[in-house]
Formats: sequence, C-alpha cells, structure tokens
Amino acid sequence: GGSVSSAAGLAAKGGGILSNVTSVVQNVGSQVKNILGIGKNKEGADAAEKALGEAQGKLTSLKQTMPSQIAQLQQDQSNLRQKYEQELNQLRQTLNSI
Repeated sequence: GGSVSSAAGLAAKGGGILSNVTSVVQNVGSQVKNILGIGKNKEGADAAEKALGEAQGKLTSLKQTMPSQIAQLQQDQSNLRQKYEQELNQLRQTLNSI
C-alpha cells in the first residue's frame, strides 16, 4: 500500500502550505489588535508595526514560493493518479486472464 502513504504525504504537504499562510495571517490579526488596543503607548505601537512589516514580508515571500509549491502538489497528484490507474489496469488484466 505505498500509494496510500504517498497520498497521505501529499495531503500533509498541501496542509503544511496552508497552515503556513494561516499562521502568518493570524499573527497579523493579533498584531492589529495590539495596535488598536495600544492608544498612546509608542513603544507598543512601534513593536506592532514592526511585526506587521515582518508578516507582510513573510506573506510576500510565501506568495512568490506558492505557485511552484502548488505546481509541485499538482504534479505529485497527477503522478499518484497515474500510479493508481496503472495498478487498476494491472488488476483488470489479472482478473481478465483468470
């Protein structure tokens, strides 16, 4: 059952990409709350602004690497599909030859 584990790996890889984006977005959300709750606290505002800048940088780099990661996932998926089809065809042939 190698196919099943590679299917699971594929799903995990896709989930990893997604959670990466989600965590950056959640981090931005919490920083925005910090800014809104700070009022006159200059130090806190500066820290939150810095964190927002970093998050923006992370999202930008994620946006650049995303297309290739997604393309790779699609490639993996199509490879898996071909593998399954080959196995199914072999199975059919075996059944037909009995």
